[in-house]
Amino acid sequence: DNLTQEVAQLKKDLETAQRLVKQADTATKAKDSQLKRAAETIARLKQQLTESTDNLNNGTDADKARATAAENRVKVLERQRGELMEGFRKQLKLIDILKRQKVHLEAARLLAFTEDEFMKTLDWKV
Repeated sequence: DNLTQEVAQLKKDLETAQRLVKQADTATKAKDSQLKRAAETIARLKQQLTESTDNLNNGTDADKARATAAENRVKVLERQRGELMEGFRKQLKLIDILKRQKVHLEAARLLAFTEDEFMKTLDWKV
């Protein structure tokens, strides 16, 4: 009688232990599944991050190249502007020199004309 009760109690304990093992196994499988999905999500997000970083770096390199090209173009244009300004200054100096030469030529013609008139006057009085 006592032995039967003990056997019955051990069977109940065994069934309870088997049920707990099944529940633990099910919980473990669920956690493993969640862990696997989380690992896949992490791998996918890492890949996306790598791609985004690469795209950002490539975009940054392209932007730097465009900025450098623009800076070089600005330098070329500034140099050309300086050369043009220097050319204009030289032209203004040449114009001023030509004006002075013209004034001197006109003065020389006038002087020659006056000198000729003076010579004619001297010849007439002699």
